[in-house]
Amino acid sequence: MAGAAQRCESGGGISFTFPTNISIPAGGVALVVPFDPGDAQSLAAFRARYNITNSTLQIFGPWSGKLGNRGDRVALERPLTPDLPGDPYSWVIVDEMIYGNQTPWPTNANGRSPSLHRTVANGCGNNSLIWFAGAPTPGQASTADRDGDGLPDAWMLQHFGHADAQAGDLSRAGDDPDGDGLTNLQEYLTGSDPHDAGSPLRFTSVAMSGSGPRLRFPVLAGRMTPDWQAT
Repeated sequence: MAGAAQRCESGGGISFTFPTNISIPAGGVALVVPFDPGDAQSLAAFRARYNITNSTLQIFGPWSGKLGNRGDRVALERPLTPDLPGDPYSWVIVDEMIYGNQTPWPTNANGRSPSLHRTVANGCGNNSLIWFAGAPTPGQASTADRDGDGLPDAWMLQHFGHADAQAGDLSRAGDDPDGDGLTNLQEYLTGSDPHDAGSPLRFTSVAMSGSGPRLRFPVLAGRMTPDWQAT
């Protein structure tokens, strides 16, 4: 955020201007809080309340205003360099969310203890499907698998349009919606399509070695392979 100040604001809600010449690493997290982080007592109380032990976490504040419980807007904006020297800066929306307290937004974050958590960092912030309500975890990235079934929310959204496993559309980890013999979890691990029976795990080569047959098959980088047992 070098040069002109960046601005994080909410229309009718909160507003905060980031200081210049700061940076947040890719995948990093920063906090904007309603108090002055320079107040050591307030900062210590905030860290203790939410068990924040990361000493390198960047905390900014205070913001001005207040977010509405029934709905509001939060946006991250960046300055756009003017065409001519001396002209005012205009502001470009990097991302925003306009949330509400009714479906399709999570309804149990309406002024009570749960907070809204984002599951997909690179999705549109206005997509209510990538948000869920849960206990506040300031300074931590939201879980990428809210129901803990081994299928990332981003993968679920891509293939089923929602993040939670449901029996009705065979989106649970052990289901096999395309009937190709591979469960959804195995489809995810091998990079195949759970709705395309023509894209199951396929062996690219079969060879014999001293310890027995050696099978090769493609797997997406960074994913574990399912367990297989010879019969």
